[in-house]
Amino acid sequence: MAAVLETARLRLRRIGPDDVEALARIFTDPEVMRYVGAGRPLSPDEVAAMVERIEHRFQADGFGQLAVERREDGEVIGRVGLLPLDPETWRSDSRAAIGHHAEIEIGWTLARDAWGHGYAFEAASAVIEHARTELGLGRLVSIIQHGNAASIRLAQRLGARHERDIVTSFGKAAHLYASGLDSRPWPRAMPG
Repeated sequence: MAAVLETARLRLRRIGPDDVEALARIFTDPEVMRYVGAGRPLSPDEVAAMVERIEHRFQADGFGQLAVERREDGEVIGRVGLLPLDPETWRSDSRAAIGHHAEIEIGWTLARDAWGHGYAFEAASAVIEHARTELGLGRLVSIIQHGNAASIRLAQRLGARHERDIVTSFGKAAHLYASGLDSRPWPRAMPG
């Protein structure tokens, strides 16, 4: 995955240790975490461990989750990117560890004050286009916990369709949305 992807308003770049503090602001917020993972805020130590896992997986696979940074002020407002999942357990790991049967999830988590501005659509669209054109991926999935209407709307807007319901590795009921990555251009966010 490219070191940096840019959109009209955002810079998507690899996550590193310097991002722990900014990501902790997001991942320690109970409302942000309501439909993410176990549905509870992470501790700062858990965020630091998450950043280490993201770095390890990126090194193993050459793609992964990216920091979402506003170009106008450089503020990290979330993460978006690709996460390999074992389709038998829905546990995440590197694709190298899971194998080529891994499902690749496109996921997003943004700070609450970044909601409603189209940033998730803009960032996810760039990652999807990169996955299609540069990584040659043929399919992406999104696992969206029941009740997360905003993420369902976003997945649909990105062209994904409900495939079935699953239970996540955290024991949460979720929808599996999937999209095939063919040669069609993907939706793009409007500037500003």
